[in-house]
Amino acid sequence: MTAPWIDLHRHFPCRNGSDWKESEDSAVFSAGNIPDSENMVQVGNILCSSAREKQLDPRNAMDPAAPWKYFTVGVHPKDAEEAGLGFALLENLLSNPRCIAVGECGLDRLIAGDLRGQKNLFIRQAEFAEEQRKPLIIHAVRTHDELLRIRKEIRPESPWILHGFRGGERKTIAMLDAGLYLSFGQGILRDAANMESFCCRIPAERIFCETDESNESIQRIYAQTASLLLMSEMELRCQIVQNFENCFHRSV
Repeated sequence: MTAPWIDLHRHFPCRNGSDWKESEDSAVFSAGNIPDSENMVQVGNILCSSAREKQLDPRNAMDPAAPWKYFTVGVHPKDAEEAGLGFALLENLLSNPRCIAVGECGLDRLIAGDLRGQKNLFIRQAEFAEEQRKPLIIHAVRTHDELLRIRKEIRPESPWILHGFRGGERKTIAMLDAGLYLSFGQGILRDAANMESFCCRIPAERIFCETDESNESIQRIYAQTASLLLMSEMELRCQIVQNFENCFHRSV
């Protein structure tokens, strides 16, 4: 079997709390809209809070007809002020065997409010990921130094994965030196020219690819990432399958 594309972080927004199949966006986000979709593994992201339940009803996370094979669940930093209900839901969903990670969660300096609330919420989820022995999917915007300080305090054994990573050489090397995985999304298509000088030094065993909320194809993101890493697309696909199995202890 040919190595599949793995889309590590995919939002499936729905309207008015409806089932994902009823969303006017479902044709875009369904694997059936992707060439060679039978060779695609998508990881859906469930965001838990009273407000975000209106995007995707978390009770539908286990729907066997859903386009995701696995899912992750977390409380986004935007929802730090209403995290109580979301965290209770997170704990419930984490017990599902299709749930493979905590997140996305993290820190975002562009969100209005006190960063301390975000930090407390993030640490709580990071510690919970350690208790559950699950990887952590991280959202970080202009907070990478704070993220590294927290990592030094917690000293996690479970993998930390920076989703939608964008950064120059200094930030990239700092994240890799700290032991994090990097998941590249649509941003790599815009940043490619600025990354050519150093991207080939990024170890492929620390890489994932994702589409997040974009309409961009995962194939195009893989192609650009492979080019920057001086690999063939098939070599990258095989490597990311290995990364996935090593990181999540699940088969594709």
